[in-house]
This record gives sequence, C-alpha cells and structure tokens, in this order.
Amino acid sequence: SKESKNGMPSKYVPLKELGFPASLSLLVKNLLDCGWHEFRPDDVLSSLEVAASDLHLLLLDPDRFLFDKTAANATGTLDIKRNKLYGRETERSLITDVFCRVSSTGGSEVLFIEGFSGSGKSSLVRSVLSYIDVAGGYITQRKFDSISQERPTSVVISAFNGLCSVIRAKNSHRELSEIVIDLMAVFGTHLSALARLVPNVRLLIPELDEVCPDHEVRDAEINLGSVYFILQLFTRVVSSKSHPIMLFLDDLQWADSASLEVLQYIMSDPYVCIYIVGSYRTNEVQTDHPVFRLTKALEATNVHVTKVNLDGMGIDDVNHIISDALGIFPRICMPLSQLVLRKTKGNPLFVLECLRSLVDRDLLQYSVRARRWVWDTETIGAEDIADNVCELLTTKMTGLPGSTQFALKIASCFGTTLDSKVVKTLMSASPNYSNFEREMDKATNDGFLDKDHLTSSYRFVHDKVREAAYGLIQEDERNEVRDCVYSTSH
Repeated sequence: SKESKNGMPSKYVPLKELGFPASLSLLVKNLLDCGWHEFRPDDVLSSLEVAASDLHLLLLDPDRFLFDKTAANATGTLDIKRNKLYGRETERSLITDVFCRVSSTGGSEVLFIEGFSGSGKSSLVRSVLSYIDVAGGYITQRKFDSISQERPTSVVISAFNGLCSVIRAKNSHRELSEIVIDLMAVFGTHLSALARLVPNVRLLIPELDEVCPDHEVRDAEINLGSVYFILQLFTRVVSSKSHPIMLFLDDLQWADSASLEVLQYIMSDPYVCIYIVGSYRTNEVQTDHPVFRLTKALEATNVHVTKVNLDGMGIDDVNHIISDALGIFPRICMPLSQLVLRKTKGNPLFVLECLRSLVDRDLLQYSVRARRWVWDTETIGAEDIADNVCELLTTKMTGLPGSTQFALKIASCFGTTLDSKVVKTLMSASPNYSNFEREMDKATNDGFLDKDHLTSSYRFVHDKVREAAYGLIQEDERNEVRDCVYSTSH
C-alpha cells in the first residue's frame, strides 16, 4: 500500500472484503495498527497477551466469535447463553464445600442465599446440582410463590413427595428393599399416615396397598404436629452420609411460618442428614420475617448456618455477558459494558433486559455490512433507560400485540409455570382462547417464556417477568381473568 504524507497507509484492502471473517479481519487490522505510534486508533491492541486472548476465543467458540452470521441467521437477535453462570466462582465453591461437609459428617446444615431480584440466586444453585447429584445427593427443589401462605406446608410436603422419585431412581433393587424394610419398621401403624401425606411413597413401597388399604390411607388423621413428626421420621430413614438430602427452597420471602417450622423440626433431629439451601430477595424481607426467626432457632440448636449475599456483578463479568451475547471481543465491547453496568448496577437479569431494550430501540443494531453489532456510545449514554427491571419489562410488554399481552396476563395467574393440560383446557373452554398456544409461542419467541418441547409446558424466564405480566391486568379485565382461571381450575 502507498503511504500518505502523515506516514500512514493511504489505502489497503480489509481482509473481510476478501472473504475472511470480520472478527479475524479486525484482529489483523488491530495488530497492524500497533505500529503507527501517535496515530494509533482507540481499539488497537494493548499487548500480545490481549491478542492471544482474542485468538483463544476464536478457537474456543468459533460459531460465536469466528464465523460471520449468514444472511439467513443475521436477524439481529442476541445470542444469549441462558444456562451459563457468569462469575460467582467463590459462591459456587461455598455451596459445594458445605455439601461435602454434610456428606462427610453425616450432620445437617443450612445455607441461605440473599440478594435482589434478578441477582442470579436460582441460577447459582442450579449450576452446582449436577455435581451434587454425581456425589450421591438426593436433590429435591421447590419454589414458594405469592399464594404459598394460603396453603401452609404445601411446598415443603411437595418437595418430599418429589424426593421419592429421586430415591427410586438412584438406588438398586436391593437398596430399595432395605429402605422399604426400614420405613415399615420405623412407621409401623403410622404407615398409612405417611402414604396420605407423601403419596409418592408408593414408588418405594409397591406393596403398600396390601399393607395399608385405601380406606386406611384416606381416614388417616393428619394435623400440623403429625406433618412435623412424619417428615422428620421419613428424613431420618432415607438420608445418610452416602446419600444426603439436598433440599433447595427458592423465594423464601413468600414462605409461610408453618413450612419453616417444619424445617426447624426436621433439622433438630441429630439422626438426619440433610442440606437445606434457601434463597430470598433481600429487598422483600423485613427484620421480623420468619426466615430470620428460623435462622436464630437453628443457631440456638447448634445447626450450622451459612449466608451468601449476591451483590451486583463487576465490570469483567458484565463485559463477559455482553461479549458472549454479541459475539464480539471483550476489549471491543468494554465501553458498552461500562454504560450498561452504570445503568443496571451489575444485576444479571437487568443487564440482559437492558441489552434487549437497546436492540428494541435500535440503539444496538446488527450491521450486515460490517458483519457485527454496532452502537453509538454517546447516544446510549444520553438515553433515559428505566431504573428497574420490572419497569423495563412492563414497557416492553405493552409494545406487544393485545392478544399476546392477554395470553401473558392469563399465564401469570397460574404462577411461574403453565402446564400443557391447562393450555389445552383453556383452548377448549372458549373460542376466545382458541389461539392461546400460538400467542404463548409468540411470547416465547420474544424472550418472556421458555417452552419445554417434551411436555409442551411454558415457564416464565424469571419471577419478575411473571410479576410484570400480572401487573398489566387492568381493573376492567379482572372479572374475565378471574372467571377464566376459575373455570380452568375447576
């Protein structure tokens, strides 16, 4: 190439015009620019270590960072890694360390995870479940919601009911026979009460119908004290050092006092081996909340309690999320990440929704010509972006077609998950809901829901999404929504 008067090349052909990927072309350009001293551009490489990091990304995840999007898939959709946990290595290690301690001592411990909504509490726990499963843990998990207090102890009982399936799947026929013998010996005449409280125990004791006829199970009297006693005995029988129970209870800010008292009663037994992990929103619990009374009660009985607080992510983790979502080298998107961090305080859910909002408002665009995402830092910095994630989600939802909005409103009344049977019931209940599944699929494509294609059930991607949808229900719509939910439930 020829040199201009200032000593810089007057013209050269970018590699991407010769068919090379845009990311590789950029890396080579930045390497060449390193030699131009005072004329060096802002995005020039600062060291060979940074260049090596870029090359590592090209090798590690070529679909994301190396290969250009084709005309068919260059839709301007963010490529978000839903199941990837960013940062939180220290917290992950702490959760597994406590489990190791429980499995080695045969005792019981509790770990509470606190943080603002969207801070990644549930994702943090889910990221370690595979390790605990391989290590022999019996994992059962449930989630409290805003109506849990109307059904005291139901969430905890449901968790133990689900535990039966886990126990059956993780044990051989011989091991199951030993568990059955122990259950029958410990419960004796109270076996019918166990079967009524925990129906799935039939998975462990197939001959239960012979031992306890249906009329005995139906007639078994169960009060709150019985719930405490039965679940404690059941835990004592099925848990052990080789198979500790890990009970994950999400959204404890909505937990009822009776449920937490059950947990306290179970853990007061020195012969149980259980690891309870509970999460709650810091901004939605007061100092007199039952979860704090539970903490004090457990500590008073020498049950070890560990607390983990999830603050907002730092700039490196936020930049990692954005780099992955855009398929751009971290050093290139750092200015954008700094803006997003300032607006979101590093809340993972808020970061992702902020990115989606920038795309929806054309402040972040995929350029087919440049073959990468482009933005203007000054324009974004001057924009007025919502101060909280719920406001951001509500604004986005109000831009949806009315039929899709209504589908989300109906779905929000059933909690975070909508079973396929409910969807079918709705569609057959009235011609007004004949397109309900199609509207739910639209909401899924817009990122508000996840669809399980095996069961055809839908799940809100986060509690805050459900809350935003529920908050859209207007006064004049409540009768219709209430009638719809009532007819489906009955």
